[in-house]
Amino acid sequence: MNIRDRLYVATVGKNAVSLIKQYGVGIELDHICWTENLDEPKIAATNKNIRKDIDESGAKRRILHAPFQELFPCAIDPKIRAVALDRFEAAFRMAHVYGASRMVVHTGFVPNIYYREWHYKKSIEFWTNYMQSKPDSFMLCVENILEEDPEQMAELIDGLNAREAELGGRHRYGMCFDLGHAGCRSKVPVTEWIKVLGQRIVHTHLHCNDGSGDTHGVFDCDNAVFSMKEALDAVCECAAEDVTHTIEALEPQACLRWLELNHYI
Repeated sequence: MNIRDRLYVATVGKNAVSLIKQYGVGIELDHICWTENLDEPKIAATNKNIRKDIDESGAKRRILHAPFQELFPCAIDPKIRAVALDRFEAAFRMAHVYGASRMVVHTGFVPNIYYREWHYKKSIEFWTNYMQSKPDSFMLCVENILEEDPEQMAELIDGLNAREAELGGRHRYGMCFDLGHAGCRSKVPVTEWIKVLGQRIVHTHLHCNDGSGDTHGVFDCDNAVFSMKEALDAVCECAAEDVTHTIEALEPQACLRWLELNHYI
């Protein structure tokens, strides 16, 4: 299956902007992953760099990655949740300015800190409140980070969309399935994650590792913990029909060559 017209490259990767232009793919904007880039004195430079990367890449398709450091939508302390809300509101304003109708957010789940029931309940409350003021065309792609099994993510996405339906809205929540995170932080095989999550997957982060850590390695890295070809084929078979993909490896050029050699682009 050819995924070129649904493919993005994350700006965190080496030479990402020139590769986006060369291959004619979309851009995933990572500039505000670090929250300090939203504040003075860095905000002016952040906007300048985003505009420069968009202009130089020529990317017409854009996804924004929201900040994530110490942001816990399920936090026990309400003041911490308020900080998270403020940061995500700022991220939405950036997404709106730069024409990104999809935004990737982390769940903020930390094992042994938050009970799963607490995380589920507080996440539903937080994101429902957040999305009430957002346009129907705006979608949140909720990414797995420390989750150890796909059922937790499936329950969260289903709960968010069910709550949305109760409020008379459309489904605006899908999963950003990060293959590398599942590979190194879960004992469940990556292909099993994909089968369980199915059409809840609306976006992917593509990178690999040897299982020892989140290295954001190339697709055929040494001692790869999963087969990228098997995983991509499973995504193409099971995920949402309009699923999009971002190369989030630190060396995206090698990944683009791999996709060419394996006839995905």
